[in-house]
Amino acid sequence: MVYSKTESELNDNAQELKTLTLRNEREELWSYFDKNWMACQEMWVDAFRLQLPHFRNNTNNRLESFFGKLKVDLDSSFSMVQCLSAILNFQRRKEDAYNMKTLIPGSTRNANYGEEMNQLLGMTTEWVADVFFEEYQFATNPDTMQHYTFIETDTMVNVVRGDRRHHVD
Repeated sequence: MVYSKTESELNDNAQELKTLTLRNEREELWSYFDKNWMACQEMWVDAFRLQLPHFRNNTNNRLESFFGKLKVDLDSSFSMVQCLSAILNFQRRKEDAYNMKTLIPGSTRNANYGEEMNQLLGMTTEWVADVFFEEYQFATNPDTMQHYTFIETDTMVNVVRGDRRHHVD
């Protein structure tokens, strides 16, 4: 059921589990599953998690995944100094990979984005840029801007529309 790609596939699998448990006189198993797992299916079924950001890591336990990658560089015979050196080298490689991805000219660009959105895309992922794009279009639309008043001081900005005021430090 975890790997169900659609809600109907999940329901079919759940119905099959229900049939099997009830046939074998295991009503308490089905009751437990229905109460505790079906109520929170968006947390564990792929069909509901496909659109979530997973940062190329679909595991539920990111820390275990990280340790698995780190253990490749470590050995049980290492001294404390060698372990620390391996960890720092791992961190340095991760930083270098991040810098290469975000700072090199000619990184990922989207023809539908303006310069500011492409700068954001260069520093983040496509998913993050897509999330911001709709808000960015709204915020930079001249028809939208005419309804707002911006009051700036040295340390803050107040955005006013009608009787509503939003304070930004």
